[in-house]
Amino acid sequence: MRAVPISFLIFLLWFVSCGENPGKQTAKNSADTTRDFFPEKFCGDHSCYSLFFKGNLKIELRDHRPTKKDTAVKLCIPAAFTRLEDDSIDGLFIANGKIHNGNKINHNLGGALLISNEKVSIMGTNDGKAITDSLVAQLIEGKNSFFQQIQLVRDSLPLPFHRDQSLFQRRAIVIFQNGKIAMVESDKALTLEEFAHDLMVMKVCDAIYTDMGDWDEGWYRDKKNGEIKILGTSLLRTSRQSNWLVFTN
Repeated sequence: MRAVPISFLIFLLWFVSCGENPGKQTAKNSADTTRDFFPEKFCGDHSCYSLFFKGNLKIELRDHRPTKKDTAVKLCIPAAFTRLEDDSIDGLFIANGKIHNGNKINHNLGGALLISNEKVSIMGTNDGKAITDSLVAQLIEGKNSFFQQIQLVRDSLPLPFHRDQSLFQRRAIVIFQNGKIAMVESDKALTLEEFAHDLMVMKVCDAIYTDMGDWDEGWYRDKKNGEIKILGTSLLRTSRQSNWLVFTN
């Protein structure tokens, strides 16, 4: 069987996922976020949330800690999980076509985020089975970025997490039904299932989790005065974080 070109895969993801619809809004007080970077608030059934819209910013993956002195970086959070035994990145992690963890596919994670030509897609991986050698080769050749994580919402429906009843502050990268992209962070601890439900209420089309718990330190740059605002509540394993997702100019 011939390998499916990555460009065709991206086309399919965009064709079947939620397309741009400027007539819809994602939150009651949602503003035009294409010009400025700032958090908005939304309250769901289980928590209230801060929404950081990407707007016209770029989204990038990095395997080195971004410096807070870089004023081009507006938001920085952990992305993929970090392995406890050796502090390496958990799952396949590619940044601009470069593999950073020796192609270690995680067969327990059902989702992934793909950045190709600045287009962002969230896809199911069938517990890693969809990540074939040919797909990896195409991701590298196309200088794409990619990481594995837990998919929370797929095609506007929350995925079930009945067995996981752990309570943590939650965070995700989401694509709304109107095509806008944001980082969403809960104000309180809740289960993955409660988080996924509230994302559905927000009219999220697809959502991918990002690392939290003791690895939860992130930050954003306040648009009013440029000050750094720390995100996260635990911050205990900050020094061991292995990778980051940034919104940048």
